[in-house]
Amino acid sequence: MNRFRFTLAAGSGDRLLPLDYSYFLSSYVYKTISKENPAYANWLHEKGYGEKRKLFKFFNFGTLVTKEYKIHGDRLKLLHPNLSWELSFAHEEAALPFIRGLFLNNTFRIGDEISSVEFRVNQIECLPCPEFQEEMKYKTYSPVCADYQFPGEKYTTYLEPGHELYTKIIYNNLISKYNILFPDKTTPEGEFEIELLSETKRKVLQIQKKNQKPVRVKGYTFTFKLKAHPELQKLAYYAGIGKENSMGFGCLGIRD
Repeated sequence: MNRFRFTLAAGSGDRLLPLDYSYFLSSYVYKTISKENPAYANWLHEKGYGEKRKLFKFFNFGTLVTKEYKIHGDRLKLLHPNLSWELSFAHEEAALPFIRGLFLNNTFRIGDEISSVEFRVNQIECLPCPEFQEEMKYKTYSPVCADYQFPGEKYTTYLEPGHELYTKIIYNNLISKYNILFPDKTTPEGEFEIELLSETKRKVLQIQKKNQKPVRVKGYTFTFKLKAHPELQKLAYYAGIGKENSMGFGCLGIRD
C-alpha cells in the first residue's frame, strides 16, 4: 500500500474548474494507467466484488490543495498556479518507480465544456507509512459516502455520520475490501467505533461512471477518532472509507 503526493502546476488562463471535478481526476488516473499499462488497468477494473456485486477499485484520492481559490457559482477559480494532490493505492503493485513512470511530467486537462484547466505533474513523492494503532484520529480529505437500502424502500438512503447504522456500514465496507485484497488472511477482529470530533458538513457531488448517466452523490466531511484493528486502520487510510473511493470519496488524512 502506498500514498503519493503529486506537485502540480496549473497552466495560464482563467484556471476555472467545475466544482464537481473528482470524476475528471478519476478518469485521468484510469486513462493514464490504461495507456501505459493495460494489464494493470484491467486488474484495477476487474479486481474483486463486494456486497451486492459492487466493485472496489482500490485507489483513492483527495481534493486538489491550493493556497488560494474562490468559488464562483458552480466553478472553482484557482488563484495560485501551484497545487498538491494525494493519490493512494491499496495494493503493493503501485510502487514509486511504477507511479513515477506513469505520471511524472504528464500534462493533462480536466474540466467540462464550460471550463477546464491544464496541469503538469512536476513532482511525485511517496509519503512515509504512518504507524497505525488501535486508536487513530482522522480528518476527511474528501466527503465520505455511506448508504443503506431500508426494507421496503425502492432507493438507497445516504446516511449521515451519527446515524445508528453508519458505523456498521463503514465497517462492513472495510471488511469487504480487506477480504478481497487479502483472501488468505484472517479477517481482523476487535472493537470498531467511530467517534465524531467535529460537526459534519454535507457535500453533494456529481459523478458519472462508464456507460451510465450522471448521478448526484451525497457525502460528509468531518474529523473523527477511529477505534479499530491496526490492519483496518491501514486499509482505511490507503483505500478510503465508504463508497465511491475511486471517484474521490472517503479519502482520509491523519490528524495529530
